[in-house]
Amino acid sequence: MIRWVSQIAFLAVWLFLITGTVCTAILKPGFAVSEPLGVLQLILARAAVGTALSALSTPILIGLGIFIGVTLVLGRAFCAWSCPLGTTIDLIDKALQKLKFKPFFTRGNPGKNNSPGVARNGMNKYAILASALTGSVLFRSPVWCSLCPIGTLCRGAIAGAELSIGAELLAVPAVGAMSIGEKRFWCRYLCPVGGLLTLVSRLNPFFKPKIKNDVQHQNCGACATICPEGIELCQDTSIARCTKCLECYAKCPFGSVSIALR
Repeated sequence: MIRWVSQIAFLAVWLFLITGTVCTAILKPGFAVSEPLGVLQLILARAAVGTALSALSTPILIGLGIFIGVTLVLGRAFCAWSCPLGTTIDLIDKALQKLKFKPFFTRGNPGKNNSPGVARNGMNKYAILASALTGSVLFRSPVWCSLCPIGTLCRGAIAGAELSIGAELLAVPAVGAMSIGEKRFWCRYLCPVGGLLTLVSRLNPFFKPKIKNDVQHQNCGACATICPEGIELCQDTSIARCTKCLECYAKCPFGSVSIALR
C-alpha cells in the first residue's frame, strides 16, 4: 500500500508539477534530477559534433549524479516506486487481475517463460539501450527521447508539445497492451532505462531480498511468480534486476523472505 501511495504521488508530480521531461526534471531553478539514459544520449550526441562535456548545463550534470547516487543506494527502486510508465503498467496489470484475466505467456506456469521467443528475451532491453546510444552518435541527437514512453507521459503542454504528443501517446497504450502477454512485459524485456539501471544496480549493496537460511520451503518457485521481474530468489545469483518493490517480502506464502540492509 505504501508503494502504491508513492507511485500515485510521483505520477501526479511527473504529470502536473515537473517542468521538462523525465530526462531532466527541473524541480526549481538550479536543481534537477536527470535520467541517466537521456543524459548519456545527450553527451554522445554533443560529442559527435565536437561539443565539450563542459558545455552541458550544471543542473543536468548534478541531476545525473543524484539519479545515479540514488540507484547505487536503492538499486532499481525508481522502476517500482516512481516511474510514471511503471505505475501506468501496474494499474493496467491490477485491472486485468481484477477481471481475472491471465496473461497468455504465463498461463499454467506463472513467472516462467512457457513460450520462449525473441520478444521475451531479457537481453532485448540491452539491445535497445545500445541502439539508443549508437543512434545518438549517428544522428547527433538523443533519438530515444523522441520515442520513450516514459517521456511521452511527462512531456505535456508545459513543454509546448500540445499537438505533437498526440501521436506519441499511442506508445503508452501500446506498452500497456503488452501486459496481455505477460505482467510488466515492457519493464522485463524491453525498457532500455531499466536495462541501464540494472547495470548500475550491480553495484548496489543495500536492501536486498533473500531467502532465510532456516526455512524449509526453498525452491518452491513462489517468488518467481510473485516478483514483477520474475526473479527466482533461491536460484538467481544476481538480483540486480530487483526493483525493491518488496512484493516477495509481503506476499511470500511461507514468510521465507527477509530484507538484508546490506
